[in-house]
Amino acid sequence: MRVLVVSAVANLREVLNELLAYLGYEVSSVASAELALAWLEQHTTNLVLTDLRMPEGMWGLQFMQRVRVIGHSWPIILMTGSSPTPEYRKVLMDAGANWILDKPFEIEEMEEALKRLLTKAPSSA
Repeated sequence: MRVLVVSAVANLREVLNELLAYLGYEVSSVASAELALAWLEQHTTNLVLTDLRMPEGMWGLQFMQRVRVIGHSWPIILMTGSSPTPEYRKVLMDAGANWILDKPFEIEEMEEALKRLLTKAPSSA
């Protein structure tokens, strides 16, 4: 199972790459939503793990909307450092988030999200 990590924070990408590889996932990572869209044009994945806030360019909300408009139905886990209100959580879920992880999150919480979403994930084709 392949996971694409999208985060502008190099340290976070590094930690998630190591952790996900340790958990047995094939991991690719990029530093922006724009790079993620370009990567997705040439590769396949089973799940996308993305930050909500990115300092430059497209934010996670627009990224998820673009992924859905393109027609991809991969599960998306959205990481956010600011706990969204219930109303904004609904906006994020409607935009394409299948799971929202509030940072800092426990490894077990991320594992649970991955397992639940990947057991019902579409193929990476």
